[in-house]
Amino acid sequence: MKLYKIGEISKLFKISTDILRYYEKEGLLIPQKKGENGYRYYSNRQIWKIGTIRALRNLGISLPDIKKHLDSRSIKKSSELIDFQLEVIEEKLLELQDLRGQLRHKKEYLKRIKEEENYGVVREVAIPERRCYKRHNSIVTDWDIDLELKKLKHGANSSEDEHFAESKVGTILNREAYDEGRYTNYSGTFLLGGSGDKGLEGGDYLSLVFKGHYSQAEIHYNMIKRYIEEKDLKIAGDILELYKIDIYETEDEKEFVTEIQVLVKVNEK
Repeated sequence: MKLYKIGEISKLFKISTDILRYYEKEGLLIPQKKGENGYRYYSNRQIWKIGTIRALRNLGISLPDIKKHLDSRSIKKSSELIDFQLEVIEEKLLELQDLRGQLRHKKEYLKRIKEEENYGVVREVAIPERRCYKRHNSIVTDWDIDLELKKLKHGANSSEDEHFAESKVGTILNREAYDEGRYTNYSGTFLLGGSGDKGLEGGDYLSLVFKGHYSQAEIHYNMIKRYIEEKDLKIAGDILELYKIDIYETEDEKEFVTEIQVLVKVNEK
């Protein structure tokens, strides 16, 4: 009976020796022999067991369940295990299909943003009520925004850490900060979602999309203020900023894309 050192088994299965020692600790794979120097040796009769453990672990089966299978194998139990493996594979296929759809959606979204031509233009748009999750807190730096959005997603049990969704996250600028020109002093964050527990009022909005770092916001807010004055409009709520392209998509600040949305109504004198 040929024996193999733990290092040889490690290379053969492309796993670390620490994992093999962990299997030993959990009672799944006891070395055939331990040398006086502490070296572990495995027999060729154990190769099948290592292969089985690795295959089942790759399917997400727990070590205790693997141990039960190894200790009491039968055709019936092997058949049941195959059925379980098939169910796991089907679930993974569905997850991969969903991921593929998200990636394709994101790719199309990035393409639309790249082809956008109306940067720096104030437009009047009708936007229906949107459900969202909100978190109110004072925010003064870009990094605070990331932290607050992470807390918001955690509280909403959102799985959108990959940022596949288009323009679903943003910040809230209250009227006082807007009037005083403090355009980076936000009062909260929001995450758009059909099951959100809050609502963003629907109605007539002014929309302005601009490229570049957020420090350029003042230029574009001044454009909105002039438009409001020229059209004799009145702001009817908090100001929203939606982050279409940010640090998650590019490190080049010139490629950042932000949309400012301002709910307005005709100024009745």
